[in-house]
Amino acid sequence: MIEYLDLEKRMKYISIVIFFLALITMSCPDDGSGGSSNTKRSFWAADLSGKNEEFYRLEASLLVRNSGCEVWAEIGCGVDETTAQRIANEYSNNIFPKIMEAFGWVDKEKVNVMQYADLMGDKNGKLIILLLDIKDGYTEGGGYVAGYFNPLNMYKNAPHSNECDMIYLDTKPSVVGTPDFYETIAHEMQHLMNFVTSTCFYQDDNLRHGYMDTWIDEGLSSAAEWVYSGHQNKGRINWFNADETGLLSRGDNFYAWDNHKNETKAILNDYATVYLFFQWLRIQYGDEGIYREILISKYSNQQAVVDVMGYESWDSLLQTWLTANYNPAGKFGYGDDPDLSKIRPHYAPDKISEINLFPGEGVYSLNAPDEIPVIDNHGNNINYAYITGNANAVFHTLLTYNRSTNIKGSVEKGFVTGIVPVKPAANISSRSVIPPISGPYKIGVGDLQRQKSNDQNEPFLSFPDAVSGQSRVNIEMFLPFTGNDIIR
Repeated sequence: MIEYLDLEKRMKYISIVIFFLALITMSCPDDGSGGSSNTKRSFWAADLSGKNEEFYRLEASLLVRNSGCEVWAEIGCGVDETTAQRIANEYSNNIFPKIMEAFGWVDKEKVNVMQYADLMGDKNGKLIILLLDIKDGYTEGGGYVAGYFNPLNMYKNAPHSNECDMIYLDTKPSVVGTPDFYETIAHEMQHLMNFVTSTCFYQDDNLRHGYMDTWIDEGLSSAAEWVYSGHQNKGRINWFNADETGLLSRGDNFYAWDNHKNETKAILNDYATVYLFFQWLRIQYGDEGIYREILISKYSNQQAVVDVMGYESWDSLLQTWLTANYNPAGKFGYGDDPDLSKIRPHYAPDKISEINLFPGEGVYSLNAPDEIPVIDNHGNNINYAYITGNANAVFHTLLTYNRSTNIKGSVEKGFVTGIVPVKPAANISSRSVIPPISGPYKIGVGDLQRQKSNDQNEPFLSFPDAVSGQSRVNIEMFLPFTGNDIIR
């Protein structure tokens, strides 16, 4: 049972907790030199390879402790104290302040989202960063999990819980201490913050119900990588432009997440398109503050984005983004960003008259201005729009898209013309050649699990049933939070 506290008791409790945290802070050496490889403990970790039990125990050493984090390393993983010190410094000096600035919130008692995470966890005032060789069944050239956040660790007495606020970072094939490694920390930190916010909001019937849809959570984490690094992920952009799977030209994108399980690399389409979408949101909104507004929304689905962006509906927002992808340098596109302005529109395959689209998907085809397309027997959620052309144009571009908001919805049939632009002859001197991905490539822990199990349901590291009210786990929440007390 979750115990709810009235406002007076809550404020008294918060004062006690803050005083207690202050005492801890004053009594701990936080000069960056704390920690010792002689300090050891065991952790639960997830076996994602599909070969063994889902969870297992590992032994780890505490290498570094500073004011913001503890860096632990699995014994034998090859990480030394010098490397761990760099990780701790980067987290405290760069990752934490940047991610908090863009995503963090503080309540009226000046308790921030990461302090809430700590109060739900081990109350030691520090995030645990565990370095380990994640058991993901990685083979050369394939996908691997660079890191993950397990929400079970935030609950007391839950099976396989470490009862602390922590994230897991891979050491192989990930390269520890690289920019990509640090981006993964930012990525997982957002997942932790999103979970804490959803859990706090979940307790108020007037606020958010449930956890954010996968595509929003992953989109915010992809944005967190950009917030930390300050540069575009050209790998995502190149993947989008190359359309290696051929599915992007059939509309595949993030909204119906991981909906092409028979094509292993199709999941990279989801990551590429959600990355573009959340970059587009930031550019059109005007600053990165949009990410916090989405994270603290009372909605857990597309309406969170629709409201923050000020659109009338998901239909109109989706249509505008799909139009932006056709004309990325336009007014409603990606601004003057030199990388995003180079994305390429993908037309539906030629010589076909209809196409099946999942919710959120859209494709382009060409249509003569004086020819009205015959649209018959199409899906109820299929919509059409002309997005280019003038009186003298030989062809208009027809956008066909599925406006359904059901992320678990089935495909619906839409009309296309079967006409695509004529490709210019190859110019070897100016042609941009995008090599196919040879691996390794990062995917999320949930995606790996779903691929291995071929299960449409959420994986076991998804948010636990414990918060649904039908719990088999006894949860102890420390600070029931109303959400009305946020100071942005």
